[in-house]
Amino acid sequence: MKYLKYAIFGIAIGILFAFIHIENFNSITYSELILKISFSEYILTPNNVSYFDKIMLCYFPLIVFQVIAGTEIYRHYCTGAIYYFSRCVNRLKWYFKEIGCLSLQTLIYLLSYVLGYMIFDSLVYDIIFDIASIKLFIYFILIYYLWNFIFSLLINVTALFAKSNGGFAISIGLQLLFLSLYVAFQEKLYLIYENDIISKLLIKVIPFSHLILSWHSSKDHTINSLINIYEMSYDLNYSVISLLILSITIMVIGAFIIKRIDFIYSNRENGG
Repeated sequence: MKYLKYAIFGIAIGILFAFIHIENFNSITYSELILKISFSEYILTPNNVSYFDKIMLCYFPLIVFQVIAGTEIYRHYCTGAIYYFSRCVNRLKWYFKEIGCLSLQTLIYLLSYVLGYMIFDSLVYDIIFDIASIKLFIYFILIYYLWNFIFSLLINVTALFAKSNGGFAISIGLQLLFLSLYVAFQEKLYLIYENDIISKLLIKVIPFSHLILSWHSSKDHTINSLINIYEMSYDLNYSVISLLILSITIMVIGAFIIKRIDFIYSNRENGG
């Protein structure tokens, strides 16, 4: 039952956003569907802020999950810390069990979101599948799974010492900061169309770029032909590895905090 709500929310949000993105087409490839839900409508311009409505609209499904799952571990800690830790000294075993649950919730929500989107689109268009589309789907799942897991876990970890409101503020604020970098460096980023090396480097440095699959490249020519709109070297595997390293880093930091944090207060939201 604790996982069912993520499937329900995922399918519902997927159907809703498929309806929002409906277009007058007879058919659509599966790769186009995946690119639509991975910010393909967002391109670099001299006025990047004008695209924020589109990018925030595509970003909303990720925020929905983070709001739902963002305090799962923290709430369990608040309600059961004294009871559990007074009987079991192995906090890390509890922590990594919670990590496993959060990981599964992330995957269920994401798969359900894509399923909901696809169900609606299948009623409107003829969806065309091919091998390259399936490969792109796998990269989409890997990258978006890691991103949602990272920032949901970050909310949980920071909430342990900053309460839930602080956890949300830190995690969501950090993601909005990443988005604001496209505005702060919009003039330099726009030079991408002139094959500018610095602008290409900036794209790779801004973490949010990991989510925009159409900006990436791939050594697989069938995938590369679907993406890489800026014709630069920004391999999808680079994003997967970068986010994997970041997720491991946050898990280690969370383990360190769980190991050392005082659990005398069972309800940290109310200050004990």
